[in-house]
Amino acid sequence: MTFSFASPHWSEKTTLNPGAGTKPFDGPEEIKLHTYWSTPITKLCLGMSLLTDIHWLEIQQSSASLMQVIAGDPLFIETSAGKEAWESLVTNSSSWPLCTIEGFNDKLTVSKIGFRGYSDSNCTSIQFYNAFGLTSFGCGSEDERPLCYIMIK
Repeated sequence: MTFSFASPHWSEKTTLNPGAGTKPFDGPEEIKLHTYWSTPITKLCLGMSLLTDIHWLEIQQSSASLMQVIAGDPLFIETSAGKEAWESLVTNSSSWPLCTIEGFNDKLTVSKIGFRGYSDSNCTSIQFYNAFGLTSFGCGSEDERPLCYIMIK
């Protein structure tokens, strides 16, 4: 898994397959461009695709770079896109959580960017998660393994 949670690609200033970045969404090639560490961001667009449709989620996040948010500080950074936005990334997804947590550097689901929904109001029993940079697989949920995209603006 190139972009699993512990991958050195998150903290290295090296590109990966930059030639493929000229034709995005053409295939399952993994790409990391210099913009990951060199471009200031104000928002992220996260995408997941199981077949031909890509579902997108926008997250407001200002930083000197995406690398600074993901690899620069290992502390959890909360985001606020919301349950419906995260569920919209996966077709026919619905978690009905009573408690939700979302953000960067989630040590519980071991993900770089993600959402988790709990079936109880005390946030003790995870019912659903959807994330990028997971330990056991690159992105998705326990039921879906889509192609995933992280774009910056």
